[in-house]
Amino acid sequence: MDIILETTHSRYPVFDSQDDDAVIGILLAKDLIPILVHMVRDQEDKIDSKRLRDLVRQPLYISETARSDTLLRSLQRTQVHMAIVVDEFGNFGGVVTMEDLLEEIVGDIVDEHDDFDEDSDINNIVADPEKPNTWRVQASTVIEDCNDELGSHFDDTDVDTMGGLVMQALGYVGDLEGESVVIDDWKITITDVEGRFIQNLELTKINPDQQILIGSH
Repeated sequence: MDIILETTHSRYPVFDSQDDDAVIGILLAKDLIPILVHMVRDQEDKIDSKRLRDLVRQPLYISETARSDTLLRSLQRTQVHMAIVVDEFGNFGGVVTMEDLLEEIVGDIVDEHDDFDEDSDINNIVADPEKPNTWRVQASTVIEDCNDELGSHFDDTDVDTMGGLVMQALGYVGDLEGESVVIDDWKITITDVEGRFIQNLELTKINPDQQILIGSH
């Protein structure tokens, strides 16, 4: 708990006490809540280490030479948000998260633990003067802010930004400029890419009879 309170992360790799290279699983901070409630109720002083082992979740391993689109598909398929990176000999090399991957594509993702200038244009949402029901949105715009501004209902359970939402829907990394997806009743098109970073999106409100399958062009 001291580590969690100090670092404020939501997921932690758990190592075997006898082998610093052996990751036995991933501990989610939220999985400790029932244990903490039990401690308070029964006035216990600490969490038993054996009980802690029972809380860890099966890790996803990924080679350090794996492609980013392979990692994205693996994270989506297993519905986890952190992978353990290993070298060719199976030695622990580090961890990579869904947010790490998406930041390589859409730029920095701002969350409640990050500091940024309140006067920045990070939440830039501008109505297109030439197209009806269309807005130009920066990829780094927080989903919640976009929902508040446009009255949309995009899900921010797994990702925080509009660029991350688009990448999650696409499910691959490649030549992204011009790609579009339909999420709910919105068509979202990638209009500007700089290097490997998505910069800007175009959001168009569509009628139900105009909806197409997600991933269509």
